[in-house]
Amino acid sequence: MDNAIIFISFGITTIFLLFCAWHSICRGKVYGVLFGGLAIYGFFAFEQIGTLSETFSTDVIGTAALVFAVGSVVLVLSIVAFEQTFPYREAGSANLWVLRMWRSASDHTKWATIASCIALVLLLHTRSNLGAAWNVARTTNGFETSVAAFFLLLGTPGIASAVIRGKKFLALSLFVINIVSFVLLGSRAAMLGALGFWVWIVFMRQRSRLKQLRILIIIVLLGFCAQVALRFIRGFGLDELLAALSNGDIFSLFISNPVVRHISGGEAAIVKYFMFSIELAPSDTFGFMTSIHRLALFFIPYSVHLLSKPMDVTYQLWAAAYSHGLFAHAAGADLLRKSYLSGDYGSIHPTLFGEMFVSGQWPSLIISVVIVGALCVFIDRCLTHMSDTRALLVLGPTIAGFLFVARGNSVIGFGYFIYLAVFVVIAGRIINVLRMRAHKSRVKLRGSSYATQVANANARSTSGRIEASK
Repeated sequence: MDNAIIFISFGITTIFLLFCAWHSICRGKVYGVLFGGLAIYGFFAFEQIGTLSETFSTDVIGTAALVFAVGSVVLVLSIVAFEQTFPYREAGSANLWVLRMWRSASDHTKWATIASCIALVLLLHTRSNLGAAWNVARTTNGFETSVAAFFLLLGTPGIASAVIRGKKFLALSLFVINIVSFVLLGSRAAMLGALGFWVWIVFMRQRSRLKQLRILIIIVLLGFCAQVALRFIRGFGLDELLAALSNGDIFSLFISNPVVRHISGGEAAIVKYFMFSIELAPSDTFGFMTSIHRLALFFIPYSVHLLSKPMDVTYQLWAAAYSHGLFAHAAGADLLRKSYLSGDYGSIHPTLFGEMFVSGQWPSLIISVVIVGALCVFIDRCLTHMSDTRALLVLGPTIAGFLFVARGNSVIGFGYFIYLAVFVVIAGRIINVLRMRAHKSRVKLRGSSYATQVANANARSTSGRIEASK
C-alpha cells in the first residue's frame, strides 16, 4: 500500500468518524465522545504519515490504516445493530439531559460538593508529605487513595454545575478544593470530566446547529489547552506550586516547560504507539483478547488466583517500547530504567484499535470491537434508566472514560462508568432507605405526640365536666 492510498484511507476514516461523532452527540449519545476521540487520532495519523514512515515500514503503516478503517466500520455497525435490537425511544436524547439539568442541578451540585470535600480529606490523610509531587507520592497509594480518586471523579463536575446555576462563589470554592486534590493525586481524568460535563450540558441546551458546531470546535481547543496545562501543573508538588505562585514565576515556568512545546498535550504520540502495536501484533506475547479478558474479570480482585487477570496490554506495550528503545531520548531516562528493571511498568496507549489488534490480530480486533459496541449501548441504556441526579453524577467520569477508551486504555475507560455507576446506585439506595426509616420514625413520633395531646385534652375535658357537675 503506497502513501497516497494510506493518506486517503486515514482521511476518509477520520471524516466518517467525525460524522458519526456529530450525529451521535446531537442525539445525546455519550458514546459519540468515543467516535470524536478516535477521529482526532485519525487526523494525527493523517498528518504524521511522512514522519512515521521514517520509523516504520510502509507495510506496517498500511496495515495500521486498514486496521483503523475496519475497526471504525465494525464499531459503528455494531452500535447501530445493538441500538436496533434493543430499541429505547428516549435513550440518551438531548432533551433528556436538558431536563435532567433543569430538574436536578441543585441536587447534583450538593452531592458533588460533598464528594469533593471527602476526596480532599482522604488525600490529606493519606499523604505523609503534602509537598511531594503526585508521581512520587503514588508509590504509597492504597485503598484510601483509590476511594479518593472515585470521589474526585464524582466531585469535579460540580464546578460546572455551579457555574451553570450562577453560583459563582460556590464554583470558585469547588475549583480551589478540586485543584488541590488534583495536585495531590495527579488525575487529569477528573478535571477533564468537569470540562466535558460543562461542554456537554451547554451543547445540549443549544437549538442552533451552527452554535453547536462552534461549541464542538471550542471543545477541541479547550481540550488541548487543558491537557497541556494539567500536565504542567501535576509536574509540581504542592509546595513548589505555591512557591511559584507566590513568587510570580508560574508563567515563566509554564513557557519554559518542555510539556508546553507539545500543543497536543502528548496525544499526538499515541499514533506512534498505534503503529508500534501493529508492528508487534504478530508476536503471541500479548495473549488473545487480553483487554476483553480483563473486562470480563472486572470485579475480581487480584488476590483471587483461580481467575488471575492477565497483565494490561498498555503495561506490556510500555515494557516492549522501552526494550525497543522508543524512550531513548525521553526525559527522566534514569527513572524509566529503574521502573523497567523493577517491573513497575508505566503504560502507553495505542488507540482502541491498536489495543485490540495487538492481542490476537484480526480475530481479536473484530470480536473485541463488537463487544465494545455492546458496552457503548449498555452504558447509554444505563444512563437513561438512572435517576436524574445519579446520571448527572456519573456523566463527567463517563465522558472522560470514553476518551480513555479512544486512547487505547479500555479497561480503565469503561471502569470509570462501571465502578462509579455501581457505587452511586448502591449509595443512593442506602440513602433512600435511611431517609425512609427517618421519615417513619418522625411519623411515629408525631403520631405518639398527637395521641398524647388528644389524651390530655380528653382528660382536661372530663375533669371540666366533673367540676361543673359539682
